[in-house]
Amino acid sequence: MVPLLYQALTEYYPMVRRAIPLTTRTGQERTVDLTLSPIAGKVSSRCLLVEMTMIDRLQAISRDESEWQAQATLKEIMKGVAHEVKNPLGGIRGAAQLLAGELANPNLQEYTDIIISEVDRLRTLVDRMLGPKERLESEPTNIHEVTEHVRHLIEAEAKGGLSIEQDYDPSLPDFLADAGQLTQAVLNLVRNAWQACGDGGLITLKTRVYRQFTVGGNRHKLGAHCTYRITARAFLTICSPCCFYRWSPGTQRAPGSDCRSHSASPTNTAD
Repeated sequence: MVPLLYQALTEYYPMVRRAIPLTTRTGQERTVDLTLSPIAGKVSSRCLLVEMTMIDRLQAISRDESEWQAQATLKEIMKGVAHEVKNPLGGIRGAAQLLAGELANPNLQEYTDIIISEVDRLRTLVDRMLGPKERLESEPTNIHEVTEHVRHLIEAEAKGGLSIEQDYDPSLPDFLADAGQLTQAVLNLVRNAWQACGDGGLITLKTRVYRQFTVGGNRHKLGAHCTYRITARAFLTICSPCCFYRWSPGTQRAPGSDCRSHSASPTNTAD
C-alpha cells in the first residue's frame, strides 16, 4: 500500500482502489477498499485522508451466492442429461424383454438378462445423480451413532493412514432423520475430506447443539477451488451427490487455518 500512498501524495489527486489485500499486525489477512483523498492545505505540506472499508464479509457472501447459483445451474443440466439418458435406456430394456420372449433357446436369454440388469443399473445410477425422490423415512436417530459408524468405515478404508478425532457433545438428544441418507451424507463428507487431506492427515468430527456437523482437516494445502469441491453436490469424481439434497453444506477457511466443512440440517428432536 505504500506505493499507492506515495503516488497519491506525488500526484495529489483522489484515488480509489478495490480489493486491496492487507496483513494486520497480528498476521490476519484482510481485504479492503481503499480511498485516498487530498486534504487542502499549504503547498509545502501535503496531507491525505486515508479511508479503508473492509469487504471480507461482502466477498464471502458474494462467493457463496455464486457457488449456490452454479450448483443450481448444474443441477438443472444434470436433470436434462438424465432425462435424455433414461429415455433410450427404457427403449433398450423394452427391446431386450421382447427379444427374450422370442428366443427359443433358454441359454440365449442369459444375454438379454444381462442387458436388462445393466440397463437397470444405469437407471439407478442416474437416479442417484439426481438425488433421492422417495420420501425420507424419519425415525429417532442419534448423530453419534452415525458419526461413529462412518468413522469405523473410513478407518478401515484408510488402514492406519489417517487420524480421526472426535469432539462430540454427549448431551445432544436423538432427532428425527432418515438414518440411511444421513449416514451416506456424512460418509461422503468425511471421505471427501480424507481424499483432500491425503494420507497422514487429521480429520476432526465435531457435533454441537446448533444442528451443525463439522468435518475439519489439518492440511493447509487446500485451495479455494478444493474447499468448494469438497461439498459441491455434483462432485462426482469423489462421491455421489445424492446425499446433499436435504443438507446445507458450506466451507469455512480463514487464511492460515484448517479447512472445515459445515453441514447444517433442520431437525426436530425425537421427543
